[in-house]
Amino acid sequence: MPCSRFSLRAFSTAVTQATYARRPSPHTGERTSKSERRMRRQALPPRTEKMSVDQDWPSVYPVAVPFKPSAVPLPVRMGYPVKKGIPMAKEGNLQLLKIPNFLHLTPVAIKKHCQALKDFCTEWPAALDSDEKCAKHFPIEIATADYVSSGPSVRNPKAQE
Repeated sequence: MPCSRFSLRAFSTAVTQATYARRPSPHTGERTSKSERRMRRQALPPRTEKMSVDQDWPSVYPVAVPFKPSAVPLPVRMGYPVKKGIPMAKEGNLQLLKIPNFLHLTPVAIKKHCQALKDFCTEWPAALDSDEKCAKHFPIEIATADYVSSGPSVRNPKAQE
């Protein structure tokens, strides 16, 4: 397997603007000419610098997913402050990956969901005016289960039991 000379920068896979980087010469004391130089690509700045804070948030976070620092243009911090300082920034912060977030449940997203479901809703039957009648005609059994997960995925199959 060929060995790669380039390293990947965490949280940044987009590249642009090719620049020339000198390759170390196998001969001592010899310089490489401009034509022998290899192309090196520089990483783009994070896309959070281009994103506006008041953008259409449901298009960025449509469903519950683990935290992505490249998709949140807010200065989110979480964790224990070291030496009475401030908590870690969002890039490379494992504390933000451990818990499920609610970035997909903004008021705008909830209004969009309600508007989409409104077509399928009907009015409550007038004959069901008491709890006894509701329990008689529509017996519902409620079962609850609590499960805590510290993994990076919000879709843990044990949580659905």
